[in-house]
Amino acid sequence: MPADKKEPEIKMEQQIIGFSDEIDKIWKALNTLETGRKTNIAIISEPYAGKTTLINEIERLSIKKITKISLTKIVKNKEELSALDNSEPIVLIDDCQYLYMRKIGGFDVLEYFLDRVVDPDKIFITTWNIFSWNYLNEIYQLDHYFPVVIKVPKFSQDMIKQLIMSRYQPDEVKFIEDVEARNKPLIHFYMKNVKIGPFTIDMPIPEINYKNFEGLYRKKEIVAPEDVVFKKTYNVSFGNPGTAVVIWNRSLEATTIKSSKIEEPIFNIDIDYSESFILSIILSMKTVSREDLKGIAGSREDIDKILYRLMTQGLITQDKDTYSITSEALYSIVAYLRKSRQVI
Repeated sequence: MPADKKEPEIKMEQQIIGFSDEIDKIWKALNTLETGRKTNIAIISEPYAGKTTLINEIERLSIKKITKISLTKIVKNKEELSALDNSEPIVLIDDCQYLYMRKIGGFDVLEYFLDRVVDPDKIFITTWNIFSWNYLNEIYQLDHYFPVVIKVPKFSQDMIKQLIMSRYQPDEVKFIEDVEARNKPLIHFYMKNVKIGPFTIDMPIPEINYKNFEGLYRKKEIVAPEDVVFKKTYNVSFGNPGTAVVIWNRSLEATTIKSSKIEEPIFNIDIDYSESFILSIILSMKTVSREDLKGIAGSREDIDKILYRLMTQGLITQDKDTYSITSEALYSIVAYLRKSRQVI
């Protein structure tokens, strides 16, 4: 192979869990740089799904020719992207949802960035929050700038098990036969406060003991406690690896875990339009500062009151002056905001 046709120096060995197909697609796209058929890449995912892990792996596998830029907050001016001026032929940029603010005049940096990614001598591999990507793609047709769009897949039950257990030594975690769960009736009711209009009443809510239900037709099947635990972890996390780890950590007692401790998080979302809009911004950004949220909301909104309401319902978490979506509330929030058409 002629020296000027050498493949990019990306090793094909893989040490992370999952993403083998996605790394293969990126590898094929990188090959186009040397042949003159440049193909930019967008890696998109919901929060906590692993897009940063994927792009970090691309960086780890590389030996040279790569410039890596990790955005951690909203970029306010073009000078903050000065690293693009002298970048290598392959440019990795993580969390591109920080290239805009959803307000009048808040898209100048994004437009400047899109003008730069058409450079014929470079390939840009970028990651985006999927909700920001969907919103911006409607306005700017991002897929014209990034012809290869890779959606980070959900993890399977086995992959979640592999991810979690990779942090422990063999036999370090004890899986306990959950007698309490098996002894529960097939269906039982518990009382829950439910808001109906201006009233809050106690309403009986049915709960199905799936373990006993399965036992009705799988009497001869012996399921190991370990398999029951990871099946429930997979189901309540919807295959999101970040959420699965949070649920696991919350359910683990020292080095012991029971399936009955892994409960599906339930969020009764009761918010108005302004609160929904701010929640959609936080969902689309991953992490946002109070000052940026205040700038997006405008002076007419009391951002502190809105953030307080979202926190008291367990929908967001605060770390100093920044706010993020509560991992366990992710799918309840997405379902609510899609129903109200705040996200696509």
